[in-house]
Amino acid sequence: MAPSRVSGWLGMMAVLCLVATGARVQDARFEFMTEVYVKSPTFVFKDGAKVIPLESKLKSFFVVRFEGDRVRLYLDGREGYARASDLVPVDQAEAYFTGQIQTNPQAVYGYVMRSFVRMQNHDFVNARIDCEQAIRLDPKNTGAFVIRGRLSMQLGESDKALDDFNEAVRLGPKDVHACLGRAEYYASRKEYEKVLVDLNEAIRRDPESPWCRLLRGNLSRDQGKPDLARIDYNEAIRLGPKSSSAHLARASYYGSRQDYKKALTDVNEALLLNPKNPMAYLARGALSDEQGKADRALADYNEAIRVDPKSPDARMARADFYFSRQDYDKAFSDVNEAIRLDSEDDEALHMRGDLLARKGDLEKALADLSKSIQHNPKNTDALVTRAGLHVTKGELDKALSDLDK
Repeated sequence: MAPSRVSGWLGMMAVLCLVATGARVQDARFEFMTEVYVKSPTFVFKDGAKVIPLESKLKSFFVVRFEGDRVRLYLDGREGYARASDLVPVDQAEAYFTGQIQTNPQAVYGYVMRSFVRMQNHDFVNARIDCEQAIRLDPKNTGAFVIRGRLSMQLGESDKALDDFNEAVRLGPKDVHACLGRAEYYASRKEYEKVLVDLNEAIRRDPESPWCRLLRGNLSRDQGKPDLARIDYNEAIRLGPKSSSAHLARASYYGSRQDYKKALTDVNEALLLNPKNPMAYLARGALSDEQGKADRALADYNEAIRVDPKSPDARMARADFYFSRQDYDKAFSDVNEAIRLDSEDDEALHMRGDLLARKGDLEKALADLSKSIQHNPKNTDALVTRAGLHVTKGELDKALSDLDK
């Protein structure tokens, strides 16, 4: 269970590539690896005289270090510089963009960015209100259409989502973010040929994007084309050698081929680049677990939880570790916490249902298994487990129904 939670194409869409250099930022506002947004739509991301192309400003950057009066930033495998005055930390971003709007009610960028921040905070209703206002003020703002498309996906309004992504692609012939938004939509519907078309178009628009190569590699991996995935992972690392996520993705390729030495090399490089990336600890823990190195695996799962106590993936990885060793009490504690962090996690609900059944609490077990299947009707393991409980209760018709599914 744990290794599968470290991968996944859609999951990678949410994982930002981070980097670490060992230096600490001196400005009190921007500690090492502070997540920041840019304040202005006129911001230009540069490395010396070279302008670093951005898929979109609708992303957060990560502070690496200060160099004189400049801030070294990292985004999706690319590095560049900004002035501290150009940046706002994410925990202050909503207040900052609210002030921008209050100062100038026509500030389209303020509405777009506040919508993005609110979406990241799962405040979907108010995020949509901001999006609508941005589009009223600027009907050609591709960023607003991309955000509204993502909001519609979150709210289950798939037709509206596709309309907005199509409009964003039409309005922004050079906008990579629009292509990636629509690709994510198609991925959620398992229309992978269309996903590939949009990723190819994104790469055509920005051939030097490590992030786009990484996403296409993940798509190839999930479609059972590991050699194509490896080619894109190698290219992503060539274009963005400090991309922690690209190294992790290639590690998953090597791990699937049982080339543990190369997998571990990439995972260790990912951790060297970003010691605060919990996914890297989970990946290394999974590699150790597969090789029978239980103590090392547990140490990495513990570290992933320490680095990110709010990660349901980390809790589930450790729960799976304990479950496989029949330490059910510890597994139950971790899976409870995973469900508290993500109440719709079908794997966590399945595991807790299984554990409750082992404790003899069949009704609560059935409730968890039913929720698991509700959130993922194709979770065959949960269906089989629930069928077994129905047999135990003498409910043979219900058991057969589950097995037929």
